[in-house]
Amino acid sequence: QGVTVNKKPSILIVDDEIGIREGCKRALSEEEYVVDEAESGNIALEKINKQPYDLLLVDLMMPGISGLDLIQRVHEIDPEIISIVITGYASIESAVQATKLGAYDYLPKPFTPEALIAVVKRGLEKRFLRLEALKLQAEREQKLLELANEQSRFRTIISCMADGVLVANMEGRLVLWNNSSLRMLNLRGYDVAGEPLEYYLKNKTIIDSIKEVLTTKDKNFSMITKEIEVEKQGKTLMANIAPVRDEKGETLGAVAVLRDITKLKEIDKMLGKLGYR
Repeated sequence: QGVTVNKKPSILIVDDEIGIREGCKRALSEEEYVVDEAESGNIALEKINKQPYDLLLVDLMMPGISGLDLIQRVHEIDPEIISIVITGYASIESAVQATKLGAYDYLPKPFTPEALIAVVKRGLEKRFLRLEALKLQAEREQKLLELANEQSRFRTIISCMADGVLVANMEGRLVLWNNSSLRMLNLRGYDVAGEPLEYYLKNKTIIDSIKEVLTTKDKNFSMITKEIEVEKQGKTLMANIAPVRDEKGETLGAVAVLRDITKLKEIDKMLGKLGYR
């Protein structure tokens, strides 16, 4: 059920003895906890289903639902709730059994207000530390999910681009590419990411140009543009290679965008032969 709506910790005392309930409530109310009572396990379940509690003080021996059964059912509703057993039937066996069912601690009757307050404080500390850990975990998982979705959208976009795309990190390792770059450059070993550029690329001009961008110290530098001949395929590519920077202007890597200009070059040569340039 998560965190209680009250800013103050909320406690439910479950005991069929009114004197125990009233004594616990009086001691805990002085600590400014929000304290509620239930004289049986059935009533306690009704209350827990209506509102969340941070901690339960549960008597083991009660008519109807026993304290052990109540602990088990409550932890199905809220696994993080703290259950502390209070009983006059103290024994090692019942303590072990209660712990196996999820009880945090065991307080035999009679007990002093000081002993009660001490064990409750320890239990609540555990409760809120655990809830905070779950909150941080949920936030992290949400951020990871958002990042994964963003990366998936990004990869979908670049995979649909007609231009080739290569992305290298600061260590000169290829971390991302698209299908168009595979066709243009016939990349080797493209089933594995994160290897040095030379592992994938045969073209020295592209390798040297990407490394030049990665090593430049000029923060005003924007882009290198080069024509690249892919000899075995008879292609001419126009490569625009730019640094990838963070919000502070620090270089994180380099991106190369490749466009096949082979046909444009052929048209240019034809126009030259015809005397149009």
